[in-house]
Amino acid sequence: MGLLLEECLPCNPSTPNLLSLQNPHEGGIIKKKDMKAANYLTSKGKTYFKNLEEILKAKGLADDSYSLKLSMLANEFAKYEECHLGALEREKKGLPGFYNQFDNDTTQVNAFFTMAKGSEAAIERLSAKFGLTPLDQSKIKGMIKEPEAENPLMRLQKIMNGG
Repeated sequence: MGLLLEECLPCNPSTPNLLSLQNPHEGGIIKKKDMKAANYLTSKGKTYFKNLEEILKAKGLADDSYSLKLSMLANEFAKYEECHLGALEREKKGLPGFYNQFDNDTTQVNAFFTMAKGSEAAIERLSAKFGLTPLDQSKIKGMIKEPEAENPLMRLQKIMNGG
């Protein structure tokens, strides 16, 4: 029989976390696999992956089944940083960072801006799946029923009835 969500909450250290389930066929706990970064990640992407993995471990949510989505999120963080560093290099050369200035005084956003906006949108979308922002955490907490505290009057009634 599986564990109830209330019994698995990360705030209770005496029970397994949400991703540990009892295996009815073996009578034991199914062990989680370690997360593995995707091969396509750059060194920056792998650094972001490890940092995000530590955050998920602290929440009790680090599991191999999330590796692909976490790799995607880490890749977007790395691209976002790369875009900002590229724009900074342009500014060091006296050029506008996120747009191109033409001789006729018109401007146009450049590839750094376009890539940064795309990465930002992906980061927002993927971060929500892991509950990485306070708002997303409150949504996730709202989906998990917290155990109700015992009513003191009900406890007194049990004591009076001999139970």
